[in-house]
Amino acid sequence: LAMHRVAARHVAGLRLALADARAARGDDRGALREYRRALTEERAGWARTGRLEWAPASSLLNAARLTRVRAGDQADLDNAEGLLRAAAESTEPGSRLEDQLEDHQPGEIASANEASRRAARHDLCVLLCQSDHRDDDAIEALRSMGYRYRLSEEVLRYDLDYGAKVERWSKRKREAAMAAHEKYVRAFDGAMPATALAHLRRTFGAESGFWSQHGYHEPGCGFFSYAHALPPWNAEDVGNTHPLRSTMDAVVRRVWRVACAAFPKAKEATTAEWWAHCRPHGSGHQLHFDSDDEGKGGVIRHPICSAIVFVTGGCGGPTLVTDQTAASRKLAKRGWLVEPNAGRVAVFDGRYLHGVIPGRGPCPRLPRDHPARAGGFSPCSSDRDARRITLMVAFWADATFRCKPGGDGSDPRASFPKGSARPFPDPKLYLGDRSRPKGIDWPELFHAMHLTSMPDVVAEVHATRDDEEGGAGGGTAG
Repeated sequence: LAMHRVAARHVAGLRLALADARAARGDDRGALREYRRALTEERAGWARTGRLEWAPASSLLNAARLTRVRAGDQADLDNAEGLLRAAAESTEPGSRLEDQLEDHQPGEIASANEASRRAARHDLCVLLCQSDHRDDDAIEALRSMGYRYRLSEEVLRYDLDYGAKVERWSKRKREAAMAAHEKYVRAFDGAMPATALAHLRRTFGAESGFWSQHGYHEPGCGFFSYAHALPPWNAEDVGNTHPLRSTMDAVVRRVWRVACAAFPKAKEATTAEWWAHCRPHGSGHQLHFDSDDEGKGGVIRHPICSAIVFVTGGCGGPTLVTDQTAASRKLAKRGWLVEPNAGRVAVFDGRYLHGVIPGRGPCPRLPRDHPARAGGFSPCSSDRDARRITLMVAFWADATFRCKPGGDGSDPRASFPKGSARPFPDPKLYLGDRSRPKGIDWPELFHAMHLTSMPDVVAEVHATRDDEEGGAGGGTAG
């Protein structure tokens, strides 16, 4: 019996190493499958047996996070909590994968394990804060880590039916609410035309090569964004003087029009910088300020305003925009939640602290005809593969293309390697350049030939800028 237990533990350890390796490559589905095989003992159910003291904290943390973000029901959330508690209490010196790396010193591994244990405790705090009827447990966990402040219950445990309740508000109540928040953030429902939205779902869908070729899902992937020069707001004959070189040129200028409806000062913008995210339901984004080159060098410059295009809806948590700036001496006292609805465009003042709240509860079960499936699902995927896909666009009065000559996108070498505010490569010139990076063909997704799929957006781009008829494209403001 003892020999059988040792052998079983050895096999489980090898599976953990395989799971860790798959997680490092960004293969979440394969990693979770291997974690379950490694941690399951007969049919007792994984994470419920309490017999996980042999597993390294880093492996347990990875398993907990994957279980959390892909949770299909309350049982999965309970399993995630059990794994987080096991990771926080793990005394195993290191993972099998770390043990095989010769360049890791014992002190480094011990430090990494302690970091994993602390990260597990932190994730447990968030999970408890977002769970119903767990306030006492959450407070105890937070205090044990030395925390003094937290986001309010109304934010972390946001009302899942908030959007439906707002629709029932009276006109007077809506106007009063808008007067309170319009200097900070505004949202326009239906502001992204259906043709453009369909294109964004194809190019930024969960299985798109855009993500894999950028290494987006791989650990340690840094921030990357692309920049477009904007024509003067009242430029004449803009279709000829500033032609559309890609579909992103058209999308960015459409979002610019919406941003100007919320913040007229955005008409002074000369550059638009965009980036995108594709995250599972339970994943959030830390509170941060939008700043030029992420504030490197100690100089913080903010865009005039930033916009969020919700490519998919019904998955993930809301965006939080607060009234706190980088110069504030006190923590934010007010904040506004923007629910992820497909086709919605939210615009906020670029000076304010903001982030994304992790999605509450299990991954949503979406109807077969739900529009989010077009971008967040592959044909054979389950609801657990749903993604919160967003496109962010920041508008700058002036910005520097951080690249070599060729900032207009004509030189593909100027856009690589990936980084902050790289010039968006001209897809046609890029594909015809033999010196382009090998294995990188994602710019083809945005080729100008696809502009024929969004004639309404192209026509709007060529229209007179000061023609405010339709404002934000007929979208409903809030």
